[in-house]
Amino acid sequence: MGGPSMGGKGPGRRRGRGNATGVSGKTWDEFRKPEDIVEMLTALPTGRGRPGTGPGASVEDMRRALETETALTSKTWTKVLGLLGRQKRWDLAVLALDFLRSEGIDVNEYHYGSAISACEKSGKWEAAVRLLEDMKGRTEMRPNQFCYSAAIGACEKAGESQKALDLLADINSHGLPASHYCYSAGIRACARAKWWSRALELLTEMRDRGAPPTVHSYTGAMSACQRAGQWQRALSLFTEAQNSGLSLDTPCYGAAIGACQVGGNWEQALKFLHEMEGVGIAPNVVAYNSALAACERGSRWAESLQLLEFMRKRQVAPDLVSYSTVVATCQAAGRSSEVGQMQQMLTKELAVLEDPIQIAHCLVMLAKLTLSEVETPVQLKPSELEKPLELVARVVHEMNARDVGNLLWALARLQVVHTNVLAQLSARLVALEKELPWQAVGNADYALRSLRKSPALEAIGEGAEAAADCLCRAGLRCVQETAAVSASENAIPSDLLLSLIDNAPGSRGGLVLVVDDRPVALGLKARGCQVRWWGRMSADKRQGQVQPQSEPVCSGGAVIRLSGVQSNNGGTGLQLAIAGAAACVPCGGKLWLCGLEEEGIGDATSALQGLFEDAQELARNGGARVLVATRAKTIATPLDKFKSSTCLTLSEVGLSDIQDWLVWPGLFAGGGLDVMTAFLLRRLDKVHVAPRAAVLDFCCGSGSIGQAILQRQAETELHLADADAFAIDAARQNLPDISNQ
Repeated sequence: MGGPSMGGKGPGRRRGRGNATGVSGKTWDEFRKPEDIVEMLTALPTGRGRPGTGPGASVEDMRRALETETALTSKTWTKVLGLLGRQKRWDLAVLALDFLRSEGIDVNEYHYGSAISACEKSGKWEAAVRLLEDMKGRTEMRPNQFCYSAAIGACEKAGESQKALDLLADINSHGLPASHYCYSAGIRACARAKWWSRALELLTEMRDRGAPPTVHSYTGAMSACQRAGQWQRALSLFTEAQNSGLSLDTPCYGAAIGACQVGGNWEQALKFLHEMEGVGIAPNVVAYNSALAACERGSRWAESLQLLEFMRKRQVAPDLVSYSTVVATCQAAGRSSEVGQMQQMLTKELAVLEDPIQIAHCLVMLAKLTLSEVETPVQLKPSELEKPLELVARVVHEMNARDVGNLLWALARLQVVHTNVLAQLSARLVALEKELPWQAVGNADYALRSLRKSPALEAIGEGAEAAADCLCRAGLRCVQETAAVSASENAIPSDLLLSLIDNAPGSRGGLVLVVDDRPVALGLKARGCQVRWWGRMSADKRQGQVQPQSEPVCSGGAVIRLSGVQSNNGGTGLQLAIAGAAACVPCGGKLWLCGLEEEGIGDATSALQGLFEDAQELARNGGARVLVATRAKTIATPLDKFKSSTCLTLSEVGLSDIQDWLVWPGLFAGGGLDVMTAFLLRRLDKVHVAPRAAVLDFCCGSGSIGQAILQRQAETELHLADADAFAIDAARQNLPDISNQ
């Protein structure tokens, strides 16, 4: 960790209490080493707790344990607190600060720094921030770089990105020189939140403050750009880091390869791997997986197989992601024979693997292969699985929630029944109830339903029932959490816009056009503004519209809330929305753009197309921004110009391709076939659709599934539905014979 080294100043003061012995009967002289003191403290009784800090002992417990005449120096206590941090005993570290004060021992910034670091290592960001705030309220000390570094790191690791940046700004406001670690942690916080432009600003700020970016700073900024889809910027940063003379490491190269993955630049990804070998940097499984994903996006099945073999030669064990990516690449290329070979290879590996987690991942991969069209389906004999499953049973209690869900699904899919493993997995589900993500809930639910009549599940009885009840509660929690997070994140840009007073929508009167955001429309109405809504998505009783109402003109300006259908990099979805707004706003009128960085607000000005000018930023909150621009003296682009045609490649599912297939910007999969739709259509080949059968395609998009159904059964009574007005418009034109349905 960066920042100044920790130490102490002089002996601490301590009231004498006789020659009492410690909790284990030894005299204090035998406990002079900090390690021995930590051993005593971690043996204290638990359960009484300290309000606000979690379970642990009391100050009186600590006093009785350390009863002695011999004084401990301040420096020794700093070391003790550091050791408690390594053991993730943040509760004892925080309690120790209270104990020191109660004993009359001077508490300094090094003690606080060690306690905050303990909170960071334990994932307790709120406790870390509380300690920092406590320091700021004291007159005898002030937080130093190390204290801020640890608190920022705690917030970053907990995903509290805005709080991490607030603390970084607090350092600068107090005139402290922020360390490289502070900036790197702040940049990593930006990466977690996909705030790529803020990460780049922090790099610039580092240089301006005389702190040249480190390789960790560059890696964090590259990760921020990569996660936000700004892969070219990430590669530019990598080149900059190379040219700066820094010693690059595996994570830095991994971030560069990850950028290639996002951009589908498989050739450059493989070049980076080769370059790592040449400079003596060993690629890890994450770097290999990113390169494999780049090959998948580039449809390079042969290269992905070669890369998998190369991993084995370099003794880098492929994981579940590695195998899944290679299989997906081969499946997309129609290489069923190669998929079959991988199945045989994994079956052989299962018999010799000794690592329980690798065995579990191998079973999951074999289960996934049962979904593939291979000539010879996998057949696992119970005798071949006995030893591998017993090895897995030993580590189930250590498995994370995702692995537990995946393994349960795999066992059900493979129809592998092992009483001991199922009992262990059911118990682990219950233990992890509050941590189960929705994917694990779905996988485990499938398994319990599939195996409900198996003797093994009946044998564990109450354990299976407890697991089923646990999944019901966890599923409800996941739904509530997802809805809350989505609503909270989506509300930030709208709330930021509505918080404006000067230069705000409707501040000068006139009708305001609001695009794709009901909360903004309601907020402006509450202010007394006249509002007209235009959106492509139907919601509540409001129907989506392809064209906005152009009269009367919106003299109060227009507001566009960026959304998922408006792609990054100033994409055509956003250009379409801006063109629609331009048709309604008079020359000199205002356009407000609000959105999150992951929605493309950082590149939104590139979509103005000369229709609006003089763009500037009005407000920012974390990854949310509000921009304003002025209507230029140019003619608005007709929205029909945004229509385009493509080839609907149904030949990959055994049907005829359709030329001149109409699509609009923002349609799912560009209006064509994605991997899962193609998977569905291949399966529909085995489904008999009777003449005049009624078929509903819900969320129809441009109508690709409907077209495939009509090719298989021309007399189908087909009905299409979608919330997106542009999807319905495209489907009506692509399938004119059923438009009245």
